[in-house]
Amino acid sequence: MTLRGLIASVDGHRLIQGFSEGPVGDAKKIGATLAERLLSQGGREILKEIYEKP
Repeated sequence: MTLRGLIASVDGHRLIQGFSEGPVGDAKKIGATLAERLLSQGGREILKEIYEKP
């Protein structure tokens, strides 16, 4: 299984993307690994800006 994901700013100027692979039986682990990687590469800051706006 290959899972691709991305986190982007609303204006599209910042984009964090990646993928993670593994057996289908490890789908939850693959997703969590990808999410943590994207967040640690700058995705966390992008999401804070999006969700903390008034």
